[in-house]
Amino acid sequence: MTMKIYKPTADERRALQDFRERALGRGWKVALSRAWMTGVYPSSLDARYVTLLQGLRNTQGPTWLTRFTLS
Repeated sequence: MTMKIYKPTADERRALQDFRERALGRGWKVALSRAWMTGVYPSSLDARYVTLLQGLRNTQGPTWLTRFTLS
């Protein structure tokens, strides 16, 4: 059985892309995982994006993040 990976909404995708840009690229998933666990996000990140990213954490979790690719 193949598990289907959740596809983020357009707004969630923008939040992920913005976070990736602020985390400076390659290590963005590690940085996001850390933010998910601590609740500490870059102060320059829009509060609406923080809410969307926390929502992804609550509904999809860290395993989803490791499998997700942002192209």
